[in-house]
Amino acid sequence: MIPNTKEMVKSFVHDIRTGAILGALALQAMQGSRADEVSENDAFKTYGKAWIKSRLAEGSIHFSRIGSGQKSTKYYSVFEIETLKRAEKHLEQVYNEALMEQKNQN
Repeated sequence: MIPNTKEMVKSFVHDIRTGAILGALALQAMQGSRADEVSENDAFKTYGKAWIKSRLAEGSIHFSRIGSGQKSTKYYSVFEIETLKRAEKHLEQVYNEALMEQKNQN
């Protein structure tokens, strides 16, 4: 079976763009840039409260606090969250492709 070249190119372009975005986020994180940080409230709005809480509970993401008080705002790394979200999405795509391949073989 010959793969659809147009779809492969589209996929490669997507992968390159994703790599560039994650690279920029990684650079911000390594430099300690505040641009890499998102408050817990904003993280809940952007990525979903349930998703953030479940990934926090399993240890996949972490938070930091700017102040020393227990009531100080929690901040999450955008790079850490985006990397995990994209990895989960990729795994889901691979899984779905495997299912489709299995159905086609039957």
